[in-house]
Amino acid sequence: MRPDLQETAASNRKLVEQALATAKGDSMTLTQVASQAKLQVSTVKRHLDFLVSIGRVHVEPYGNVKLYALNGKGAFTDKVSLSKDHTIWVDALTNRYGDSYVRLKENRRMGDEWREMGAIIVDPDKIPELIQKLNALKDNIDRAGR
Repeated sequence: MRPDLQETAASNRKLVEQALATAKGDSMTLTQVASQAKLQVSTVKRHLDFLVSIGRVHVEPYGNVKLYALNGKGAFTDKVSLSKDHTIWVDALTNRYGDSYVRLKENRRMGDEWREMGAIIVDPDKIPELIQKLNALKDNIDRAGR
């Protein structure tokens, strides 16, 4: 993507997040977000889809519309630096219903900008199993002699 388009996309995504942060009823429809952000509905939809995919935004069907809301308040954040251009963020969050979850979010530096590559959401009950699988994976990699 051209640098000027990347900058515009990042700016628009920020506008979408800011619009959601001002939601009086905690959530907004696509049209409400577009109106608040002063962006085209198709542009807002693309950014909301991305924000949902990385766990930043929660979407819930309500009749024939979808309601969008910022997802969670952070209780803990840390990062694992895989290299100077590659990071995994580890976030402990609580959603708007009071349920806790962990988000692992991958970011990479592309030129002068950090880009979110994707995220996974882990239920707290599954953290011990995830750690066990990662340790088993590490043991197998060590045995293979890297």
